[in-house]
Formats: sequence, C-alpha cells, structure tokens
Amino acid sequence: MPATPLARVFDFTAGTIIASQQVDDEFNQLVTRINKVLRNLSFNTSVVGNVGAAGPDDLHTYSIVAGTLANPGDRIVFEFMGFGANNANAKQPRISFGGVAIGFLNLTTGSARTWRYKGSFMRLTSTTVRGIFEMIEQNTGNTTLTQANITDNDFTVPNLDSNATVIKVEVAVSTADNDVTQNYSTVDFIGA
Repeated sequence: MPATPLARVFDFTAGTIIASQQVDDEFNQLVTRINKVLRNLSFNTSVVGNVGAAGPDDLHTYSIVAGTLANPGDRIVFEFMGFGANNANAKQPRISFGGVAIGFLNLTTGSARTWRYKGSFMRLTSTTVRGIFEMIEQNTGNTTLTQANITDNDFTVPNLDSNATVIKVEVAVSTADNDVTQNYSTVDFIGA
C-alpha cells in the first residue's frame, strides 16, 4: 500500500499572522511523514573478526523489529564491507536474512581481499521478501574487480508482522582468527 501523500494543513498568505501551534502542527506532520518513509536503523564501524575454524561466527548483526516491514514494498537497504586476510586459508563471508543464508563469497586466497555486500530486501507478503543485492570482492588497494555476483530471488522468512528479523554477516568457512573481518555496516528503512 503506497504511503499517504503529505497534505498541507494550512494555506498561509504572506503578511498574515499565524498561530505558532499551526506551524508546529504542520512541521510535526512533515517529520512524521519523513520518519515513515526513510530512516537509518543501524550504522556500525566496529571491527569484528571470526574466531578460528569452529564457525559460523557472527560479525555485524542487526535485529529488525517486528512490523517494521509492514506494507508490501517496504524495504531494508543495506551495505556491509570488510576484509579477508592475506593467507592461503579458505574464507567465506555470507549474508543471512530472517535465518535464511542467502548469499556468500568464497574469497580468493593468497592476497588481502576487500569484500562488500550491498542491496535490499523488499516485503512482498508477511512471509516473503525479494532480495536484490550484489556481492563484490577485489584485491585490497586495487580497483580491479575480481568477483561480482548479483542475486535477485524471493525468500521465505518468519512472519515479518509478528517476529523480529535478523540481518547479519557471518563467516561460514575459515581456518584462523580474523581470516574474515567486517568493519562497516549500515541498515536503512525505506517505506513504500
């Protein structure tokens, strides 16, 4: 359901004295509308790495409150970034949404790597989201792209109306501490 368009409450005429409550009411309506349409849910720049080979190890995690994706078309937009260590160990950072592992990269071994996941999850129904995102890997400090995958799939998730939904990056495959680290994540909400 599309969001209700913002309506001007008062039609002011230049030179007219208006009550401050009228201005407050209109301003509050505008702020409420903006908060329904776009807001940052999480921003994290802490450095977190995997621990040994026991995995999977959670890196950055954000819990989306039940009912946040209330309407078809409501979206969570995200960007996650981190590094892979310069060694021969297998490394696989993956992203999951609502407990469903939905994408991963097998990082190239033998050199320092930078990885990034960027995309969105859009509510279709209370138990289905469409994930559209890209997974990118490249040599750290090099602008040449090594690997890029683009995914566009529908995923079944726990009921979005009654369950909190977790979006996270975890390390599924690793050998030593900090084979994969994450140092940036942002999660935003965009209303339909």
